[in-house]
Amino acid sequence: MEMRRLRTQVLCLAIALAHVGAAAGELVITAADLPLEVGRRATYQIAVGGEVRAELRSALVGARRIGKAMLMREAVLFGTMQVPGSWVEKTDDHIAFYPAFGAERPAWRYPLPLKIGLEYEYEAVTGKAKGLVGGPETVEVPAGKYTCLMCVEERAEGTRTLWIAPGVGIVKVQIGDAEGAIVSLTRFEKPHTAKPAPNAMALSTFDSGDLLGSPLFPGGRWHGVAGQPVCSSVVAIDPWTGAAGTPFSLKWAYNTKGTWVAASFNPSGDPERPSDISKYAYTTFWIKAAHAGQCAVSIRAKHANEDRRTMANIPIQVTTEWRKVTLSDKTHEQLKTIDATQVYSIGLGAYSQQEDANVIWLDEVMFHTGEPPVEF
Repeated sequence: MEMRRLRTQVLCLAIALAHVGAAAGELVITAADLPLEVGRRATYQIAVGGEVRAELRSALVGARRIGKAMLMREAVLFGTMQVPGSWVEKTDDHIAFYPAFGAERPAWRYPLPLKIGLEYEYEAVTGKAKGLVGGPETVEVPAGKYTCLMCVEERAEGTRTLWIAPGVGIVKVQIGDAEGAIVSLTRFEKPHTAKPAPNAMALSTFDSGDLLGSPLFPGGRWHGVAGQPVCSSVVAIDPWTGAAGTPFSLKWAYNTKGTWVAASFNPSGDPERPSDISKYAYTTFWIKAAHAGQCAVSIRAKHANEDRRTMANIPIQVTTEWRKVTLSDKTHEQLKTIDATQVYSIGLGAYSQQEDANVIWLDEVMFHTGEPPVEF
């Protein structure tokens, strides 16, 4: 009886509020209409009683297919607080949002394909939820106007309404009545596409695909190393900080005074198997730090004239603002000591001299052919 009343209310609301014609009334949202891609970001505002109280940012920072399900790792920033990573699960018949990896029950879940009149129920974190799909309805939020289907759910904590648009997903959520909290989409960003640069290949841009990997060396991955067994540096993706218009970057943090730490990349994916980067004339990257200081680019390779390995260490001054660095053997004599056909690793290292933790960000590592620029 309760579900029948709910269904009547939703369908009446849809008829009263729909701003589209009869053809739009056939709106159906399938799994293909809701692409979840690494690098996608969304920003929402949270208002209570008509007053904006907080901002929530979401970014998809990883993906893994398990059977028929695609699991997407989600980074969430609530104001200035980093929320422990949540997960999105997508199959052909549902999308579910879990507050943590391994959680048995979702925060919410809706079936696919979505179509008007569809009834559903599931066990949420807070208990059983029953929903009904209504619409279509044109919803205006700060990010724009979207034609949506809406899922009205009766939950243990009250009524929750979700407005879902093809190509985007959730654009608005209302908790309770009009005086309750309203979450509205303010900005939607598709995965960043790096602008092609002449005679350049991206070692890493950190905002698409395998984020700790490389489009140029598919087997290689970034990782953190440290100079003492009890110390560590953490290398991770920062989906909120990027250089030169990119949304994501690599960050590595350290908090132990008196030891060296590094972010390192093995092109071959095997520390004992070298790679050939000799066709590239110079390298560029962007770098900044929480605290100004110095680090070093370290390239481990065979010696240029001997059958032994050597390390080229190039000091780099790091500031609190993004700075583009260019490396070439014409300006950095250390690069002439190594054999570029036999490179084992490329990294950035630093010696920690501060009591407080420091963070270094790296972005858009590019290999270039042709002549390097005259000025650096």
